[in-house]
Amino acid sequence: MTNRLLILLMILFIGITSSCGMEQLQKDSSFIKELPELTNINCRFKQEKHLKNINKLIISGGDFSFDKNKGVVFKTKYPIKSVVYYNNYDYKELNDIMSAISTKNYSVIQKVFDIYFEKNNNKWVLKLLPKQKTQVCDIISFISISGDKNINKIVISMLNGNKTVLWFLTN
Repeated sequence: MTNRLLILLMILFIGITSSCGMEQLQKDSSFIKELPELTNINCRFKQEKHLKNINKLIISGGDFSFDKNKGVVFKTKYPIKSVVYYNNYDYKELNDIMSAISTKNYSVIQKVFDIYFEKNNNKWVLKLLPKQKTQVCDIISFISISGDKNINKIVISMLNGNKTVLWFLTN
């Protein structure tokens, strides 16, 4: 469940780098016009998992693709080879969120998260803090998404001290 939730939240903003310093809570949707449109993408990814309880860093990477009509594919090349598909038919909640993002209808996300947004030139950071009394607030501390024309980095910090950092490498 946790891995599925992490993937779901990571995928939320594909198509959308930088430093954090959130001061402005976005109670309206004014930040939406500052974010790029959700587009299909093929790139490499690198992932670091910081596991607090075992004091271990796990690094993996490979190829990532997102297609609005087909879903998401992670082709992990190291440390072990695997392929994971998240298609829109098997994951209705993912499809609903992807649809909300692609149409820039952030009301779905604003029901679950307080949204903080900062932009400096063409770089931006979106920070999501789970609202109290939601299922997500029992699992996630925050999500930080940064980018320019695309998402470059996602940080997912869990309440248990674990953290996942994903880089999307488009060059």
